[in-house]
This record gives sequence, structure tokens and C-alpha cells, in this order.
Amino acid sequence: FKYTITTRDSAIIFAWFKNGGKLLNFYHFKISDTTSKYTLFTGAFSPPLAGTPDTVVWGASASSNITTTNGKGRPGSKLIIDSVNFMGVSNQPADMNGSFENWVGDTAYSPTGWYSGPGTFMSSDAYAGKFSLGLITTLQPQGGGGGVMAGQSGTDYYQCPQNCNGNCNCKIMGGYAYTLKSDTLIFWYKYAPISTDTAGVNLSFIKDDTVMASTGMNLLSTNGKWMQAKMPFQLNIAPDSVGVNMQSSSHNNVNNLPAKYVGSVLKIDNMYFKSQPLGIAQLNAQNKNISVYPNPNRGVFHLIVNGQWTTDNEITLEVYNMIGEKVYSKLTTVNSISSIDLSSQSNGIYLYRVIDQNGGLAGQGKLVIEK
Repeated sequence: FKYTITTRDSAIIFAWFKNGGKLLNFYHFKISDTTSKYTLFTGAFSPPLAGTPDTVVWGASASSNITTTNGKGRPGSKLIIDSVNFMGVSNQPADMNGSFENWVGDTAYSPTGWYSGPGTFMSSDAYAGKFSLGLITTLQPQGGGGGVMAGQSGTDYYQCPQNCNGNCNCKIMGGYAYTLKSDTLIFWYKYAPISTDTAGVNLSFIKDDTVMASTGMNLLSTNGKWMQAKMPFQLNIAPDSVGVNMQSSSHNNVNNLPAKYVGSVLKIDNMYFKSQPLGIAQLNAQNKNISVYPNPNRGVFHLIVNGQWTTDNEITLEVYNMIGEKVYSKLTTVNSISSIDLSSQSNGIYLYRVIDQNGGLAGQGKLVIEK
């Protein structure tokens, strides 16, 4: 290693050993010496492992002993490491790449219609279909507002003015059109916590751009299995939208977590409201390949689907009310103007879907009837 240190700072090297998703031992070592030449570092694991691991996670932080400062470092510290090996073993862990000779480009994934931060990944470990939403608690660079942070994803977010010095008039943005007072959120999840960590799922009920009520539940270890969760709720006042948010670590303190929670993984799949089996989606913004006008209006809408997204010529338009009942269906073609006559329906919000010839969902959005 080479290390350039700022005043009273130190680097840290750490390693977790796990078996079946459960933590066996956690070790960390401090580096406090400045050196411009490569210097050999060794650290013995004491006490010895409590069992035989199947996974090792190792890492390094250039600034501060994160076990006592929750990741708060000092700008300017610089750590360079190379040729990382485990001593006393016949083979190094597969794919460890301790020589750092193999590199790949990194891509940030976010599910369509969701707002995701650091710690979000696309998981091929799914309850149904090909993918699920993965969230992992990570140590983020301090310059990015970091520290130990839970992986987070949701259908809404808060927008705050810059330089508000604590007196922020933050506005909730996004959300999912929703008007029921009683319902149940249903989803499948798999959770592998580190230490005593817990994950969380929260609902924020919004009316006129203000959160009027909220509810949530903690998620515990599933021991490597997919489990179904049901979260019923009862409201006194009907909202106009709802925000769904998930966190891989304690949702009471997602941005100031202890270092021992780094590595907790939450996976979510097949999430929907009982009243809306179509599933959770961000429906406030139109699909970029779909144009709807006028919206809102008295009940007759015109829709154009750009044919660049599919080789199919025929598509099906479906419209559902807010309790999941199909109120309209029509076979039409791409690159043509299709009229959707909902004049017999009552005022309110409706959800449209565009279905291709293979039954796939090609786009969706909301229609608003105001008479």
C-alpha cells in the first residue's frame, strides 16, 4: 500500500466472512502511517473464524476508522492498494482479482418508474420472471454525502432548495396515482441482513403535494428463501397519490448507519396493491413513445403509439379504473391515432396499458376524466 494522510486520519482494511448469508466474523485493521513507497501490510484474523465460510467480502476505506465515525472522513487522504492475497491458504478466493488487472465498465441500473440511489442493483435472483430489485447497504464516498448508507428505491422523492441551512421547504415529487382509503400492499422479498440489521418498506400517502399519512413495516432475515409480505392499511381521508419506498437497512436512520451493517441485501419482487393487480408503476409521466391528448378532458382521449419500439403492427389498448377493473379494450395499430371513448365513465383517474402481440407491456400511463 501507499498512503497519504491528513491530520489525525487513518485508513482501514476490513473483511467479512459469511456462511449461508450469516456473518461468521468481521475483522478490521487501521493504517496510520504515511508512505510514498509500496509497503507490505499484513493482518492476522484474531480470534479465528467461528466456522467454515462460503463467502468473503473485503474492502478498504482511505479515510477514517469507519467503525467509530460512521464513515465521516477528512478530505485529502489517499490510499493505493495492490496485490491483495490471503496468506496460509492453498488457493485464493475465486474472482477476487487481488492483482487489480481486470476491470469492467460500471452501469447504474434503476427500474423504470422508480427513483433509486446508491446501493440499487438489478438482480437475476427473482421470485418470478427474470429480475428482481436488489438493494445493498454500502459505504459511500464522503464527497457524495456518503458514509454508511442503505440501498434505497421508491416511487417518490423529496426535492429541497439548495443552501437552505436546515430551514428547508422540501416538496414531495413523483408518486403513484391512488385514491383508496383501505387496501393491502403485497410483495415477495428475500433479506440477508448483516449483524442485527433490519430492512424496511414504507408507504407515504399524499394529498395536494403534502404527505397526509404514512405507514411501514420492518423486514427480518428470510434465511435464503423468498417470502410473501402483506401490509394492510386504513386511512381516514382518501389520498390522491401514494409513494412506495424500500431500504436495505434500518429505515429509521438510513443515512447514519453503523459500519457493521454494510453488506445487508434486500431483494423485492412482484409488488402490487391488492386492489390493483397490475402492479406498482410510475404512471404520472407518459411513456416517451406514447402521446395522449387532451389529458385531462371530459372522457374522449386520442392516443398515438410510435412504432419504433416494436416490429408488431397491431397493439391492444386497455383501460382500468382505480380498483383494477377493466373498463375499456381496443385493438388498433401503431403510428395511428386511436380514440378512447370513456365518456360513460365517472370522473376520476384511470390507468391505460399498451399491450403488444406477444402479450408484453409496452407502455402505460394515466388518464384523467374531468366533466
